[in-house]
Amino acid sequence: MSQFVIRADTSYYAHLYNKVVFDTIKRVFGDDQAALFARSATAGGQRFPVHWGGDCESTFEAMAETLRGGLSLASSGFGFWSHDIGGFEGHPPEEIFCRWIGMGLFSSHSRLHGSASYRVPWNYGERAVEATSRMVRTKLRLMPYLFAQSIEVANTGVPVMRPMVIEFPDDPTCLQLDRQ
Repeated sequence: MSQFVIRADTSYYAHLYNKVVFDTIKRVFGDDQAALFARSATAGGQRFPVHWGGDCESTFEAMAETLRGGLSLASSGFGFWSHDIGGFEGHPPEEIFCRWIGMGLFSSHSRLHGSASYRVPWNYGERAVEATSRMVRTKLRLMPYLFAQSIEVANTGVPVMRPMVIEFPDDPTCLQLDRQ
């Protein structure tokens, strides 16, 4: 008689957790209203709508890492990804907040959220209020396009925000562009 050892795979745990939560949301709100904003994933996690980059610092380096990580998610078949605008940890200076607003409001989902500070533009100065207002107005004008892109994601799996190499696969200069 042989014995089987069942080992818990911690990577698969994230998938099972997201599936249970997503299935519960679908049951409560209906299939067409279900959305899960998940921050952990493994193979198969692409079927849960929105993924998020996690708790990064409020620095330009972390902003670049966030973009690189999101493009990596997109390359792995994740159709929607986002992040905390301005980073999660720390209090971003006005310059970082303003730059991150542009990236954050043009991500598939926008989230003003942080751990130790309230992420509202008026906490960062008049320049941040103006930048946020301008970017929000631009995103609102783009909503028909973004909605069409969301439908494309559902139908084809091609992510909303994607690395240059996915959009231009025959251009060899795109291969090393991991932050565009």
